[in-house]
Amino acid sequence: MGTVWLNELSLTDAVESSVDALSAGKILLYPTDTTFALGVDALNPAAIDALFAAKRRSQAKSLSVCFASADHALLEVEESPLVWRLAESLLPGPVTILARRKGDRYHALAPTSDLLGFRVPDHPFCLALAAAFERPFTATSANLSGGPEAVTGEAALALAAEIGPDLLFSVLEEKTRYAMPSTIIDASGTEAKVLRPGPISETEVLAV
Repeated sequence: MGTVWLNELSLTDAVESSVDALSAGKILLYPTDTTFALGVDALNPAAIDALFAAKRRSQAKSLSVCFASADHALLEVEESPLVWRLAESLLPGPVTILARRKGDRYHALAPTSDLLGFRVPDHPFCLALAAAFERPFTATSANLSGGPEAVTGEAALALAAEIGPDLLFSVLEEKTRYAMPSTIIDASGTEAKVLRPGPISETEVLAV
């Protein structure tokens, strides 16, 4: 397993190695604006299965996905004025938006649901990786199911040791910006519902 700290390696080199890991169908551990995350190619069912197993997570619980921009994400979900407003107002940012997905392209991420949870983290590494990889990748929190999310580099490093051989590469920084999970917003209906509080408050969400 390769490990780099962002303060010791150029962003370009870190992104190139991360693209290699995702392209190989392996798990990438990387920082976002909220917590560290575990990424695999979101269109690779075998890699997704490996990620569920590594997190010891039931497939009844969905995995969120990272896109390069709000516009990219909106192409993958059903048209909705509410989803559009939230995405355009809050992304990039520390939120996960749940919307009804188009078709079954992302079925492996949420086998028991027709919703897609999408993110565009406000983090230079995430945005650079999404642009370079040119495919969506998972943005599920770096933790074992039910355990605490890694928000420091040291915690992420300890988690990497537990995940095992499917984790090919880790990109670390000292601490994530918000040091808490993203705000989860259910936008599948006509009104936004905050399912999990986070850096963006319910008041801020409802004001959009």
